Amino acid sequence: VEAWWMFYKERLQEDPAAVAARVNRQATLDAETSNRRIRVLEEELRTLRQQLVMQDNRDVEAAARLDEEMSRLEAEERSLLTEAEAVEAELAVVSQRVEALKKRDAVARREAADLEVHRQDVNLELMGSRGRLEELKC
Repeated sequence: VEAWWMFYKERLQEDPAAVAARVNRQATLDAETSNRRIRVLEEELRTLRQQLVMQDNRDVEAAARLDEEMSRLEAEERSLLTEAEAVEAELAVVSQRVEALKKRDAVARREAADLEVHRQDVNLELMGSRGRLEELKC
C-alpha cells in the first residue's frame, strides 16, 4: 500500500503539462496501434472477401458444369430409352418371325412325314407291281 501511495504522490506532484503530454503520447501510441490493427483487419477482410468471391465464382462454375453434365446425361438417358424401345419393338418382330418359322417348320415336317409314308406306299406298290410283272413273265 505504501508503494502505491508513493507512486500516487509522485503523480500528484508532476507538472500538469508533462502529465498531459505523457497522456497524449500514450493516447497517440494507442491510436496508432489501434489504427495499425484496424488496417491489418481491413486487409484480412478484403482478402477474405476476395476469397469468398473467388469461391462463389468457382461454385457458380461448378454448378454450371453440373447442370451441363445433368443435361447431357438426361439426353443420353432419353436416347438410350428410345433405343431400348426400338430394340424391344425389333425383338417383338423377330419373335413373331421365329414363331411363324416354327409353325412353317412343323407344317413342313408333317408334310415330309406324309410324303415319306406316301413314298413307302408307292415303293410297296412298285414292289408288288414288279412281283406281278415277274409272275407274268414267267
